[in-house]
Amino acid sequence: MYGIGRLRGEQGLLLPDKKIAGVSGILLVLGNGFVCIAEMTVPSGLTAIVIGTTPIFMMLLNWLFFEKKIPTSMQSLGILISLIGIFLLTKGEMSVSGSEQLTGVFLLALAILSWSVGTLMQRKAGKLPNIFTFSGIQLLIGSVLVLILGILRGEVADFDTSKITSVGVMALLYLVVFGSMIAFSSYIWISRHIDASKVSTYAVVNPVVAVWLGWLIADEYVDMNTISYSLVVLVGLYFVIKPNKNLVKPIAPTKAR
Repeated sequence: MYGIGRLRGEQGLLLPDKKIAGVSGILLVLGNGFVCIAEMTVPSGLTAIVIGTTPIFMMLLNWLFFEKKIPTSMQSLGILISLIGIFLLTKGEMSVSGSEQLTGVFLLALAILSWSVGTLMQRKAGKLPNIFTFSGIQLLIGSVLVLILGILRGEVADFDTSKITSVGVMALLYLVVFGSMIAFSSYIWISRHIDASKVSTYAVVNPVVAVWLGWLIADEYVDMNTISYSLVVLVGLYFVIKPNKNLVKPIAPTKAR
């Protein structure tokens, strides 16, 4: 991505922006890493609910430490409604309990904190035109850190090249192109141009998208409850992204001649 940015003629980053890209990249990649570890012990339904609280974390952190922007009552209500919808949508998958699950939930909380701070931090870089260069530095620094952590955990010894399949390689390439080059860059761009509370709604959209992709691709069962709960999530999102009419200045009436 860094190479693409340079080929497109994007300018190199200034030192302050490089620091933001590096630190936010580490936080964003750590956020994904913590989720991967947590899902070894936490059911996907519970994971969806915990990750669904990301907008709450992001709005509170943005209010207290970053842009000092107070969430509106409508946004808070919307997030609450969406969380209820996610809970109803995924409650059937929450079945295990114990200390391992508690540890997993703690890692999910760290993931949310890392992702939220990383997202809010990169907003300080402003509306930079060099999105590929910025994203490339983020992913490079973050991935190097994850590689080091993997080596320290002894994962190299467990890596067996004989178990690499063509399906696995295609899945990896798909994630590189669509998950990183397209989706991650789009997220970076949106986080710079759109209000943080609206950007964070991706976390409550994901479970709905996953359920319906399961129906479309994997022939998973969908009933009226699934449809109803999905609509509950969407209603909540509407309240979050709904324009604030109080910010619209009324047009002064013209004087009659």
